[in-house]
Amino acid sequence: MTINLYIAGQDQTGLLAVNSAQITRDLNGRASFSGQLEERFSPGYRPAKGSTLVVSDGASPETKYFAGLIWSVIERHHPPGVRLQYDVEARDYNSILSHRLVNAEYENKSLSYILDRINENFLSNENITISTDSPSPTITERLTFFYETVASVLNRLSTITGLTWYVDFDKVLHFSAFTSNPAPFGLTDSSGNWRDLEIERSDDDYRNRQHERTEIALAGAAGSGGDD
Repeated sequence: MTINLYIAGQDQTGLLAVNSAQITRDLNGRASFSGQLEERFSPGYRPAKGSTLVVSDGASPETKYFAGLIWSVIERHHPPGVRLQYDVEARDYNSILSHRLVNAEYENKSLSYILDRINENFLSNENITISTDSPSPTITERLTFFYETVASVLNRLSTITGLTWYVDFDKVLHFSAFTSNPAPFGLTDSSGNWRDLEIERSDDDYRNRQHERTEIALAGAAGSGGDD
């Protein structure tokens, strides 16, 4: 399996320290990247916070294993000689929605209309496109968002509609019914790609009971909740 690292659209694979790259991702959730770059072949190169970072196979059509924005850079110098090391962390494009605010009110509008207006008015210049199920449900109640993050707004819309949302590695905001996403690559004893990968399995998230809360009131069954 070929791995290529692109920062701000430029191939920087040669700077990536061996066995330093790690990608974590929750199922249908957020992804992050961490790795170490070494200034060996590009003297004076410094990764910039906010730059795009993509990990892919470099093929056409391209398979992306991660895409997002550099969130933090730690620079380190190791004398003798001039060698700089950079600890780089990046978050996927979902992080954009946690830092942009919405101040708006909608009533009796379709979900697609609301998403389009949010994208147009509060995510301008982010180059995000919208993908929703058709037909888009209409939300009749009045929705007031007073400087809430886009992520918080989408969570509220998700609670109302029962749909889920996420931003993929191509900056497409999906708002639709839950679907399973297959892994972008396989890992087997014969695949030839297992030597530099590590899989951890644990019961850290095990639970025998789960409670769910909703932001809107749910009507109980008739006759329930009374005292005997």
